[in-house]
Amino acid sequence: MSKSQIQYLSGCSLKLISAFTDFGREDENYEICHDFILSNLRFHRYLDTNSHDMKRKAQGLIDKFLIHAQHPKAGKMAKCLKSLESLTDFSALRFIMLLANRPTEYEYVEDFERVEEEPIDDFDWTEYLNRGLEVYNIDSTFSSEDELEEDDKRDDNEAENQTQNTTTNNNTLEGTTDTEEEDKTLVSLVEEIEYHDGLEKRVVDKYWRSGGKFENIKSSMPSANLYNNWFAYSTGLSKHKASTSFLNDYILIRESIWLFCGSPAKHIFDFINYTPRVNSLSEHSLIGLLKVIVEHAKKLKEMFDYTDSLSQKVFCQTEEAFISYFASLLNEIRKKFLDIEKTLIVWLKENEEPKCPLTLLKFVNMIEPEMKSITLYYEIFYSLKQNMDIDFQLRSLFILSELYNTVTSRNLIGSSSINIQIYKLFLNTLRPYLDIIYYWIWYGELRDCKNEFLIQRSKIDKTEELWHSSYTLNRKKFLFFQPILKQLLQAAKSVDVLQQMNKLQVSYEDDNLFDIFSENMLQIDIDGWTNMDKILKNGLYSHVIKQCDFVCKCLLDVLLTDYQLTNTFKTLQQFYLLEDGETMRNFYLPIFEMIRDNQDWKDVTLLTTSFQDSINNHELQSFSSRFHVTVEESDEGSFDMMKLNFDVRWPENIVVHSASLTLYNRIFAFLLQIKRMKYALDNLRFSNMNYNLTQEAKHRMCILRMKFLHFINNLHVYIMRRILQTSGLQFSEHLRLAKNVEDLISAHNRYIKQIYSRCLLSDKLSFIRQAIFKIFNAVSSLEKMWTEIVNINEITALEVQLSKTVSFLASFLMKVIRKGFYPHLEFLAFSLQPTKSARHNQSH
Repeated sequence: MSKSQIQYLSGCSLKLISAFTDFGREDENYEICHDFILSNLRFHRYLDTNSHDMKRKAQGLIDKFLIHAQHPKAGKMAKCLKSLESLTDFSALRFIMLLANRPTEYEYVEDFERVEEEPIDDFDWTEYLNRGLEVYNIDSTFSSEDELEEDDKRDDNEAENQTQNTTTNNNTLEGTTDTEEEDKTLVSLVEEIEYHDGLEKRVVDKYWRSGGKFENIKSSMPSANLYNNWFAYSTGLSKHKASTSFLNDYILIRESIWLFCGSPAKHIFDFINYTPRVNSLSEHSLIGLLKVIVEHAKKLKEMFDYTDSLSQKVFCQTEEAFISYFASLLNEIRKKFLDIEKTLIVWLKENEEPKCPLTLLKFVNMIEPEMKSITLYYEIFYSLKQNMDIDFQLRSLFILSELYNTVTSRNLIGSSSINIQIYKLFLNTLRPYLDIIYYWIWYGELRDCKNEFLIQRSKIDKTEELWHSSYTLNRKKFLFFQPILKQLLQAAKSVDVLQQMNKLQVSYEDDNLFDIFSENMLQIDIDGWTNMDKILKNGLYSHVIKQCDFVCKCLLDVLLTDYQLTNTFKTLQQFYLLEDGETMRNFYLPIFEMIRDNQDWKDVTLLTTSFQDSINNHELQSFSSRFHVTVEESDEGSFDMMKLNFDVRWPENIVVHSASLTLYNRIFAFLLQIKRMKYALDNLRFSNMNYNLTQEAKHRMCILRMKFLHFINNLHVYIMRRILQTSGLQFSEHLRLAKNVEDLISAHNRYIKQIYSRCLLSDKLSFIRQAIFKIFNAVSSLEKMWTEIVNINEITALEVQLSKTVSFLASFLMKVIRKGFYPHLEFLAFSLQPTKSARHNQSH
């Protein structure tokens, strides 16, 4: 980098520092910023854009567009991604994506490329290229056969005369250098004309000389087949020598039938320059009827071509079922047209008169139901065709959603037979989904080879994540399965857990879900099919929900009885929540004594052995081997570092997961702190006080001890009785009412979170917890001062601290209760209110 460039960058960096900071040139930070900017500008090297990473990010954005049903954006983004080649292109894409701000929330308007029109070439190339040449014109318009023969003879004579004239001119102009190039051109042109004339005389048999009569040509060549088809067809057609052709109704009807059947021989409809006419219709009405026929035939052919083109494509089961039944509906329409043609052929053979029994207008009226069916089918086909490039799961859901909206959100046109076909199309397309549900919920077999079901399972076995993270649900708004989506998800989880426990009870039924649903629909009157929601509720949802409830109840019974989940809950309550006071007192009392005597109590082996010995004689002693104690460093409190670990085995960990055990341990530590403060105050004896203290000091310390004891006892009663006991009774009632494992998980999570919050351990009540810990620290200070010589000022400081803290807690809790928040704190708030005598003493 040159010196001038460095000076320029230095000046820019000084401006940048002045614009973004308030540093002066004399500040040390000013020089640091200046050196930093120059160092980055001169020596920093940016990494090249990773094209593979950008492709993944762009594909993720495309998937996001598809999920939000923004298909034009997804298509344009995919097209842009395919066109990227160089590293510069991917760098530009990365820059644009970094600038993008919530692309799904803005409407996309495509900016079409401007195509510059090419300048019009006004130069007369024909005149320039034909300059010096004689133009050879052939008139291809003939009015009669005699005139054609005369023109043919005249052409032959003119060709011979022109050859002689050309030869003479060549001999005359021989040796002339100025016109040598023109002579060569004329000679080659004449030779070419003579060659084609001779070839035409020897090979081509002109049709006007044969009188229009051809022999039957038997050949596989397309031209021969074209002639045979035309000759067989043209018996009722007149020669197209005028601007109007008179046809009969039979030819028009037969041609229309061929058009609906997809035949490429559309002779009438190809004669755009002629106006077909029949005696039974005016010109305008005829054209109107033919346009209607052509419009519906075009739609039918487009649908046939699309279904035929999908023979080599890989389908999901739902799409395959739709296309299969949809193609059968189209074939039924084509078969009806063929039946009409057969009827006409039979009638013409049986009757000598060539008059057709149908007119074109009657024919159009006859096929009106078929044309209505074509219109309805095409609407369904067109909407689905636009969304066939997405993945199997979204494609299946989209097909079923569109068909469901068709049969529920609109009044189907046409006769009841058309409506029945649409309902059958929906039912047959739904069959793969119903089979997946049936074999999964009834037999435990997930037959979803294309991963198209709206519930997908990950490979997670026998861990607590099996229930919570191994299943993904498509979040697309899907009205059809919305009423039973929750039950399906719970049943799918329950079936998998029962399978892994070898406890799945298979309920064999003669009819599968599709047969049951079909039979219920057939029992309903056709007019009642319009209420599809009621049909689904009574004919499908009820059977699915019944089986889902059965499977979920089976898993719940297995967990509560075979795996004794009730005893697991009881173990957690009695040991973590200290509900078994006598057993847990044998565990924590030696720890409190070691803390009082300033001994080390953090021996993990000793703690684990002490805990297991305490519960050896308990009714739940079978769980003792699953407990062990660990000690970790913690700044929150002395007992927060001690963790009581419980080995939750599978499938218990589906309900009692690691997050709930963390809450149990925090509650356990808080309860131990309360027990520790109560133990310390209970063991402060008057006889243990230092005899050198004055009577006033002794008296005030005893009163202070009673005040502390009053606060701790009220807090202890609030936690152990008002919170733990009441919440435990509510939890037992929820367990009794649980109908599935999801209810069990919800009840347990609600129970432990409720206790955690009401024990003042949540973040919202952290300031109350800190005030309580201040009192705990004051109790520890009083315990140390009890056997020492203390100053009156130290006692006064503890009295003031206790008074202020209790007053703050009481006033704050009362204000919160009056506002209707935290009603469970009412007992604690009233218990902390000072008596009249206490308030009088405080005032003095």
